[in-house]
Amino acid sequence: MNNVALPPPDIREDLWEMLRTAERPILLYGMGNGADKLISRLATMGKTVADVFASDGFVRGQSFHGKRVLSFSEVMEKYDDPIILVVFGSSLPQVLDTVFGVAEKHELYIPDMPIAGDEYFTAAFYRENYEKFEHTYELLADSASKTLYASLLWYKLTGSPGYIREAVATGDERALLGYDTMKCAMDVGAYRGDTLSEMLSYAPCLQTVFALEPDAKNFKKLLAYAETVKDREVFPLCVAAWHSSGELFFAASGNRNATLGSETAKLAGTASFEYCASLVKTDKIDNIIQGRSVDYIKYDTEGAEMAALEGSRATIENEHPALRISVYHRSCDLFALPLWLYEQVGSDYAYYLRRRLSIPAWDIDLIAVPRK
Repeated sequence: MNNVALPPPDIREDLWEMLRTAERPILLYGMGNGADKLISRLATMGKTVADVFASDGFVRGQSFHGKRVLSFSEVMEKYDDPIILVVFGSSLPQVLDTVFGVAEKHELYIPDMPIAGDEYFTAAFYRENYEKFEHTYELLADSASKTLYASLLWYKLTGSPGYIREAVATGDERALLGYDTMKCAMDVGAYRGDTLSEMLSYAPCLQTVFALEPDAKNFKKLLAYAETVKDREVFPLCVAAWHSSGELFFAASGNRNATLGSETAKLAGTASFEYCASLVKTDKIDNIIQGRSVDYIKYDTEGAEMAALEGSRATIENEHPALRISVYHRSCDLFALPLWLYEQVGSDYAYYLRRRLSIPAWDIDLIAVPRK
């Protein structure tokens, strides 16, 4: 990946401003929650969507927001020069190849949509927080992290598939996190056991794992997987990591759209699919660990990462575990989470950024490694 500088601190143009002034028809490529959000976002700018389409072979007579979902072939026959906005997520190579192939022939953007919260990544947002972005950039320990960070910022401002395609740095995460020597780990946001399985496969000394998952359906599958594990201690907990002990409403969707806390109420009636809200137990990681020595904590809590970090402050300060933190659910995550951690432990840690290819810019991990 080529060296990329941060966007300038006085940048004025962004994807949203371009769309606000666009006169050509706007087409949505995909459906679901991302499309719901984007349609609402465009409406605040006085813009409407001309049509919705899916890849050839995926159209089966569906309708979305009152429009018949067209095939790619149909929209290409209907429109000469549209603006195409991708509103679904994927990391599947064949899907990515299709999207990038369309981008080579047509004007296509992949808008950055916050998974949690209402704050969009605009030029004004970037200007307002430039010093925080710059500080985070300077904290990063290697050139791959810095180039990735700058590419991500450019992508978030422009929606350019070129930047998102280049914003990749991966392959050394297990080495950085010390998989070879870790003995006790926490999987916070364990989903159905995906990362738990990886840990158990590649960490030969790992003996104890605490796996937290608040979604009842996912937890059931996590529990079933944990029961198949032999010769290791796995403690599945149906609890949400938070900054305090108690209960909160949790909107479970079984996917990346699950959310915890005050935002749950906002979802009712706003999405094209159904959320199932229920009360879940919350607890601090510090309470769950209860003074045990822990080597590694992974945080992927769909926007509740800050609360989970605050609830593990004592564990981080006392045990200095390696950390892997998702920093893509909220627009502020790329600076707020690294800077919070730096305020707690400073130069006791080295900070890296890693990401595998997906659309939109998901799967961004801050890897914080204690300096031995």
